Amino acid sequence: MMCCVLFMSRPALANNTYFPDVPRYSSAHSEITYLAQNGVIRGTSYDTFSPNNYVTNRQVAAMLVRALQLGNEAPRNPKLKDVPTTDSGYKDIAIAIQNGIFPKTEYFYPNAYTTREEMARALTHAFQLKGNKSTIFKDVSKNY
Repeated sequence: MMCCVLFMSRPALANNTYFPDVPRYSSAHSEITYLAQNGVIRGTSYDTFSPNNYVTNRQVAAMLVRALQLGNEAPRNPKLKDVPTTDSGYKDIAIAIQNGIFPKTEYFYPNAYTTREEMARALTHAFQLKGNKSTIFKDVSKNY
């Protein structure tokens, strides 16, 4: 279900959300429909979801802010060098940073594709997830 949280761009169509590019037999159809109907994710146009597109950092911030219903918070300026206050995603990005979903850094790279690492971190912080066992990945330092 969390993989479905990765796509957005346009408001959902109330309870009649239907994306022709997400057929009913798709393994993610019910999750995409659920998240769209609840305003968490959006399509890339009025009637297109684009399930195979990559998701950007800007989109992840927006989806997690919507999922956690943080949109009414007043954003504190994180003073990002690549996200001016006039940017369309500024508010969601600022709110995501002030809630610890994304780390406070100089650059956010709003149009960069979100990596698996960044998504794992964002979801862990957004939903306050705690592991119950240690998993070792050979490409991740034990100190990371």
